[in-house]
Amino acid sequence: MAQEQETKNREGRPPDILVADNDMVSRQRIEPFLKRAGYEVVYVDNGPRALEKASHLQPLAMLIDANLPRAAILACQKFGHQVEFARDIGLAAASDEQIAARARETGAALLTRDLDFADVRRYPPDQYQGIVVLRLPDTTVAQEIVRVLERFLMERGFLARLAGRLAIVEVDRVRFRPPLTLGTPT
Repeated sequence: MAQEQETKNREGRPPDILVADNDMVSRQRIEPFLKRAGYEVVYVDNGPRALEKASHLQPLAMLIDANLPRAAILACQKFGHQVEFARDIGLAAASDEQIAARARETGAALLTRDLDFADVRRYPPDQYQGIVVLRLPDTTVAQEIVRVLERFLMERGFLARLAGRLAIVEVDRVRFRPPLTLGTPT
């Protein structure tokens, strides 16, 4: 059985490509092309391992809604995520529908304080890389928002299980819709 090789780029973010192949010769042939093209690669030796590994990779792209403080950008980047900030890309006054469309188009997880995004009838989570709604009191200051966000980002496995789900993040808990089950990988 071939040894798994895990690679991370200089920003410490997860790989761009996951290769499942138990043939070392094939790996040796393809690797130079992928590396020359600038991709970071993880190898696993079979399909089931690839599915298990893929379920643990975190989303690389996050769209941060304009209702969050600018400090949220650095918090997400600190954990290796590529970030678009609604205010920086001309979406400061955008409608929820425009923000949602941008998240879908770019394959980004959406990070917001807008409780409308918690309505799974209007924004079905399975159409997104994930939706994270920070449900905090209106009086919450930027520093506390970032602290709650960082605690969520640090929690092992939360982002790995976010795709297709809504996460409602509160000061003292996180709820997922659809709920996480005991069989969900951590």
